[in-house]
Amino acid sequence: MQKSELLVIDDDPISILLSKFFLEKSLSDDSAIRITTFSCPIKGFEYVKDLVLSQRDRALSTRILLDLNMPGINGWEFLELLKKIDPTHKIKVIIHSSSNSKKDKDKALEINHIEYYLPKPMTHIKASKLMSSFPASVPLSDSSTFFNSYTK
Repeated sequence: MQKSELLVIDDDPISILLSKFFLEKSLSDDSAIRITTFSCPIKGFEYVKDLVLSQRDRALSTRILLDLNMPGINGWEFLELLKKIDPTHKIKVIIHSSSNSKKDKDKALEINHIEYYLPKPMTHIKASKLMSSFPASVPLSDSSTFFNSYTK
């Protein structure tokens, strides 16, 4: 059986460590989900591009947990690049950001790749909810309800 994959792309090593810890803790022993982390968004994009171009079936079972504020390319620029290599929006993205900006949340609503907006920091409850719905998606319009009580 082919594993699904969750890519964590975030320049903050503490955020990556915290996210990976809670996400892995939320997995069952027989889980078919692999978690891969990238602290450099460009390397994360290169990995995704390789998946799309050479392993399309595996790319379909991939989700990305993406920070917005990163050096090199930020989350919005990453999404623009993703649109070019995946114009049919097969790879879904969960924005994981410390930004509480209404502007960022509204902008996320307009991007088809984005499933929902998950505020930082990662917690056990958020990770459990995310992993229990993987790879099924929660529509972005429902994400405030989905995570409203899990933001503390």
